[in-house]
Amino acid sequence: MPSRDGRLYKHELKELIEQKKSEIIELKTLYKIAPKCFKNDPRYIARNKSAVIKSPIYGWIKHHWSYNTEDATDIIFLKHENHIRVHSDLKYDPESKYYFGIYDTDILLDTKRKHLRYIVNIEKRRKEYREKYEAV
Repeated sequence: MPSRDGRLYKHELKELIEQKKSEIIELKTLYKIAPKCFKNDPRYIARNKSAVIKSPIYGWIKHHWSYNTEDATDIIFLKHENHIRVHSDLKYDPESKYYFGIYDTDILLDTKRKHLRYIVNIEKRRKEYREKYEAV
């Protein structure tokens, strides 16, 4: 809200500060309400428990292979683009709190080792899947 000459005068600055303060208060109230909705969600609990763990490599993000409370701090670090790809190839089962692979729905990825093996073979599985269904 600068004036015509491009300067920000004292009264305009006060109005701008008050506006920003009210926006911040609205955001804070939203964030206070949101956790109450998710407090029993295992994904929310796992995210909070692992919040203190920092990435060893800048730009890599956390991936939970399991949302059980005992596995909440046992995480895998992935590049952001790989993390998106991995989640597009996984299906979450809320009852067991583990993932299934979308290509092998009968295989429950209930150990970190199985989960890592699945991640490593995602490209191979995608290629096989495409060849199988594009040929039809």
